[in-house]
Amino acid sequence: MQQERTVLSPAKQLALMLQLCTVGHAEQYDKGGNPYALHPIRVSQYLHTRDFELMCIALGHDLIDDKCKYNGELITFQMLRDLGFSARVIFRQTPANHARDAV
Repeated sequence: MQQERTVLSPAKQLALMLQLCTVGHAEQYDKGGNPYALHPIRVSQYLHTRDFELMCIALGHDLIDDKCKYNGELITFQMLRDLGFSARVIFRQTPANHARDAV
């Protein structure tokens, strides 16, 4: 039998994803020398939405592909699941064929 998992509220997911984004991209810089974390933050703001899960998707969109780390561990679909992100947020972090087994 599969164990029930706890999913954070959308507001808590947003707060945690912002932390993952800034920590995960901490040592990365864009071509102009600016902190790379500003890119996903800008993307989330371009959406002009109050949908916290959609903002999480924007903030985390490069974390797995860029092999970012959080607390010394590689950020993976399983980590996002274990931290309490919704299936919607996890599934949209990369093309569906890579994420289908993560939720």
